[in-house]
Amino acid sequence: MSDEAGSYAGGEAGDAELLRAVADGDREALQELFRRHEPWLAARLSGRCGDMSLVDEAISETFLAVWRRPRAWRGEGEIAGVSEAQTRFLHLAEASGEAERAKKGA
Repeated sequence: MSDEAGSYAGGEAGDAELLRAVADGDREALQELFRRHEPWLAARLSGRCGDMSLVDEAISETFLAVWRRPRAWRGEGEIAGVSEAQTRFLHLAEASGEAERAKKGA
C-alpha cells in the first residue's frame, strides 16, 4: 500500500504507474484510476446502452478486472482496452434483454 495518503490525487502519476501500484495491492491507486476513467467510460458506454444499470455493471466489472489482473494491461490505453471487453458485454446483455422482452411479448 502507498505510504502517502492521497498521493495520487494530484494526477501526477501516469496510468502505468498506478497499475503497478494496484499490482502491489494499493487501493488508493485503483481509486485514482476510477476517478480518472469512470466519467468518460460512463459517457462512452451510456452512448451505446440506454440501460444505466448495465452501464454501471460494466464499469464495475472493468475496475474489478483491473484490480484482479493489473499486470494484464501494459502501455497506453490500459483502461480503454478493458472497456472494449465491457462494451461487448453491454451488447450481449442488451441482445439478451431484447430476446427476453420479445419472448414475454409473444
